[in-house]
Amino acid sequence: MRAKLAVVFCLCLANLASTGACQKAGLFAAQTGRHAVLLDANDVRTWVINDGTLGRDPLTGNAGFEYPAGSGKTVVYVTGLWISGLVSGEVRTACADYQTEFQAGQILPTGVPADPELPSYRIYKIRPGDSADPASPHYNAEYAEWPAAHGVPTNPDGSR
Repeated sequence: MRAKLAVVFCLCLANLASTGACQKAGLFAAQTGRHAVLLDANDVRTWVINDGTLGRDPLTGNAGFEYPAGSGKTVVYVTGLWISGLVSGEVRTACADYQTEFQAGQILPTGVPADPELPSYRIYKIRPGDSADPASPHYNAEYAEWPAAHGVPTNPDGSR
């Protein structure tokens, strides 16, 4: 069961589905650059925040990883991105869980963080078959705005 849940979670993260509820509601307006969306795919419903935090409901601060979706049963209170590495032989770490050491955006070539308030530093929802052409019935504005210029992955041919 744990292995199945881990696989489902990884697949869900790979296929981020967002409602944009927090952005539409103006949540996190007082917190620099924070943008949260509710991932609701397969049989999982969880929150994803662009500061590396996962699974914590930003509206209540309570557990926010629900499995099976719609059951009201939460299986994770909060989790997040953890990074560690060696810099000149010194171990350095950063993590996001109950609090986060990350912010939205990239590190510029000067070593200074970019402005986390830029609208492109958000969570995007794209799917196979989306189009950047506004005349297409499969038009997706988030697909059209995909931030490849910021280093976000693309296909080998440069497509999204």
